[in-house]
Amino acid sequence: MRETLGLNRPLLEQYLNWIGNALRGDFGTSIATGQPVFQEIMKSFPGTLKLTVLAMVLTLLISLPLGILAAVKENRFTDYVIRCCTFVAGSLPVFFAALMLIYI
Repeated sequence: MRETLGLNRPLLEQYLNWIGNALRGDFGTSIATGQPVFQEIMKSFPGTLKLTVLAMVLTLLISLPLGILAAVKENRFTDYVIRCCTFVAGSLPVFFAALMLIYI
């Protein structure tokens, strides 16, 4: 099995071999499914693309009006609240924020 997977070669050689194959579009074969890894990635790509676009749209729809409101109400209570929420949200680790959103 080690020979089949190329694990008997030096680590640097394994890495360079993988990089060379990846640059040609060959990411290898999935151990779990036996299918080419590129095929597995492409199966998930449409969902990932939808999620990315939705996240970008929501970010613009929420952050742009809040940014304008904070600029218009500069150095007032509204600006301080928006700033505080932004700093707190930006400093939270992503996994913790995701857990909080799951509970909400």
